[in-house]
Amino acid sequence: MISLSTALIILFVVLFLVGIGLHALIAPDLQDYKKMKERQADKAKIEQRYSGGGVLYLPPNWDKEKDGDSFNYDLRSWDGGKVWYAVEYDKDCVDGLWGLKILGRADTLYPGLVEFVVGWNNILQYVKDNGPIGIDDSEGLKVLEESGFTVKTK
Repeated sequence: MISLSTALIILFVVLFLVGIGLHALIAPDLQDYKKMKERQADKAKIEQRYSGGGVLYLPPNWDKEKDGDSFNYDLRSWDGGKVWYAVEYDKDCVDGLWGLKILGRADTLYPGLVEFVVGWNNILQYVKDNGPIGIDDSEGLKVLEESGFTVKTK
């Protein structure tokens, strides 16, 4: 019969060896996950996207009867927001798989859309950080004017 102290030593050695084995199995996956998150963060700085829709912006020559009352867009930039492209998904890209079709430069196809979207994003961020914009909020009024709104007071 083994003593209690010997059994505890054997138990600790077994637990230690199991811990080393689990670490050897899990550590590579954790390193891969960390690298993936770093690559995703770098990609998010360079590759940007605006997508949405609405009725406040309609492209030039938009016919509401033919094209509808609302406009949907998907804009992508692969250079950190310097040049924006209008894109759409194309189901017949390669072997029946979905792909991305570049329609053209956003500033040519939809003049003013990028500025419109950026302006709305700036308003939303300001309101999120500071609350509602009042008539006496000079900084908020400045954000509205930079986004294309005309602010008049009586």
